[in-house]
Amino acid sequence: MGKKRNIIIEGDTPLKSKKAGAEVDRVSSKPPTLKTKSRGKRYLNARSKVDKSKYYKIEDALAVLKSLTFSQKNKTIDLVINLGIDIKKKEHKQKFKSPTVHKVLGKLNQDDKKILDEYKKILEGIKKDKPAKVKGSFIISIFIKTSMSPSIRIQNF
Repeated sequence: MGKKRNIIIEGDTPLKSKKAGAEVDRVSSKPPTLKTKSRGKRYLNARSKVDKSKYYKIEDALAVLKSLTFSQKNKTIDLVINLGIDIKKKEHKQKFKSPTVHKVLGKLNQDDKKILDEYKKILEGIKKDKPAKVKGSFIISIFIKTSMSPSIRIQNF
């Protein structure tokens, strides 16, 4: 069947592991650390142009998005809307499958007027489908972004 062996994972002390009968492959005096995700120079440059604490008007956000785009990929404009619903409740689950709505507004090379019309249609549809038993604000936050760019927070309607 094969020989059983215990192997030390980084961060274990060699004394404890040797007493347990483990073979010492790699020993480190440091505890294991998680690697952080690194971003590219272009993304970091684009992120520095967006103020995360500021709420942008949709018109201003479109202008910022067009100046931020560095990727030659899809160039679609994505809309993310966080709703104030609880999916565990039956009456909320009937109209929405998730508390987050993802929609594609259009492409970056489209006219701003078409994108704004699509944005308004999506918001009107979501407001119309609001469950009757939802109390308080229904739309919590709205973000807009393009492929591989930082998101921009939109001022709620």
